Amino acid sequence: KLCPHFHLSLQSGSDAVLAKMNRRYRTDDFRTVTAGLRRTFNNPGLTTDIIVGFPGETEEQFAESLAFCEEMAFSRMHIFRFSARQGTRAAAMPNAVSPEEIGRRSQVMLELADRLALQYHQTQVGQLHQILLEQLRPDGFFEAYTPEYVPVRLPAAPGLAGGKLITVRGVAAEYEFLICEQT
Repeated sequence: KLCPHFHLSLQSGSDAVLAKMNRRYRTDDFRTVTAGLRRTFNNPGLTTDIIVGFPGETEEQFAESLAFCEEMAFSRMHIFRFSARQGTRAAAMPNAVSPEEIGRRSQVMLELADRLALQYHQTQVGQLHQILLEQLRPDGFFEAYTPEYVPVRLPAAPGLAGGKLITVRGVAAEYEFLICEQT
């Protein structure tokens, strides 16, 4: 049995940048894999890692990456700003992207990530999920995750405790989490 959550580390949605990164896959390969997962699982959570500002990444290539991420409709994206590490091939590559531009691209990609997360969380409203309660937060909500790896907030109630497995229904979506109620 598998939880319907898959973390697929894309790195970039531009084939030219993927080639510079020496990745052995391209966006069409990624499309094929995600389409197969979506055929096999009902509305799976698909998460990814994206690097912005890789040396030589043009504005056009960044736009390709942004558009590809939107097309893939990720449930969550982890955005990383490229930073050169001494002794690596990438650190010696020409056409470094300025720190200011990397910051701008990171912000644009983060805004897309938040919008896509909210859209995905909205698909979970009204759905039933079995969750394992984790910890009670100071704000009176328990933390948990759906099988699709959607962060959950559940109001504390008598009889609830960390480590308890319960069924909940999504009642409201935020970009950071799904608010649920016990069924």
